[in-house]
Amino acid sequence: NIRMQKWVGATGSKNQAVLPGEVVTFYLDFQVSDVSAFTDVVITDILGDGLEYVAGSARIVSYDRRGADSVSGDFAADNVQVSEPDGNGSTTLRLDVSAQLTALQPGLEVLLGACVPDDFGGLEVACLAGGTAPTVGQISYQARVLNEYRETKGSGSDHVVQNDHIDNEATIRGKIVNVVTGVETELYDSDPGA
Repeated sequence: NIRMQKWVGATGSKNQAVLPGEVVTFYLDFQVSDVSAFTDVVITDILGDGLEYVAGSARIVSYDRRGADSVSGDFAADNVQVSEPDGNGSTTLRLDVSAQLTALQPGLEVLLGACVPDDFGGLEVACLAGGTAPTVGQISYQARVLNEYRETKGSGSDHVVQNDHIDNEATIRGKIVNVVTGVETELYDSDPGA
């Protein structure tokens, strides 16, 4: 399995009071199950009307597998796509995690769980007993709170005001790799980032 949690302002925080014009930092923590392997890992984040991605702010804060392969760095522009606003004023931020990890350190194109050997062939049985550091990562990016909504709200006001609720939903998705053969399957796992 691949799982993700989304935080705003600080790890562990689900809400943050902000004013129009302020910049908010979002954190996306993800984990790869000890017995899983994934490729083509992408995070899709829908920024509700009233939020705007701050260009160039996406970064891998940390990525660790078994306490090794530790990498961090800014996302390359090619690995970040931002859609034009849709009919509801929302934009979609797409972060290509696999491509960015590979750009930071070649050889990380497959996200391996802690108990999956680098050359596949099954699981490392001793690892299953515990004590091995997991495969985890954290990504951050910033969004600016707009002064006005892109689309008029039901109240008739275009202005973003304090205490307005602005939706922001993220999902992580990856293609499952067979841990015995190392071959990509046509199956995917995803998590809506609670």
